[in-house]
Amino acid sequence: MVKTQFNWKIVILGDGSVGKTSLVTWYTKRTFDNFYQPTLGAQFSVKELDLTSDTRVKLFLWDIAGQVKFSAIRKMFYERAHAALFVYDVTQPTTFESIDTWKDDLVDSLGEDFPAALIANKIDLDSRRAISTEEGFEKATSLEMPYYETSAKTGEGVDDAFLNLCLLLHDKQIQSD
Repeated sequence: MVKTQFNWKIVILGDGSVGKTSLVTWYTKRTFDNFYQPTLGAQFSVKELDLTSDTRVKLFLWDIAGQVKFSAIRKMFYERAHAALFVYDVTQPTTFESIDTWKDDLVDSLGEDFPAALIANKIDLDSRRAISTEEGFEKATSLEMPYYETSAKTGEGVDDAFLNLCLLLHDKQIQSD
């Protein structure tokens, strides 16, 4: 049986040091590096998977730099994106507060019609947690997107977040065909 093939660009957005690169690295390579190295501009990774028994997906994961100094060039990396993951660090309230700004920035470039999810990362640092699960769900509800809690260090929740975003994309693709 021939599988349907989709190629999707997913942008991963959020402030610097929230763990975007670590999430992508865990998802694509199953590794974690404790050393923090800021992303310069953007970097991308590719992951292929069988989404359903008859659907193969090739994901182009664009990890967009979160530092303010890169804000002027971000929009060019958003072009032709199919979906987004908005990531914040559960130990850093400012990263949570800036999620609205990240979404507004993406909406300015792509419009409102794109699948997205809110990711609360670094849940392995529970003793330092500053943003509760309830606050995360409330933010996701207000932004009209699903909510996932992850740890790029342990891998907890990472596959679920990416898989469920892919399923949202698949549903949107099927509805538009």
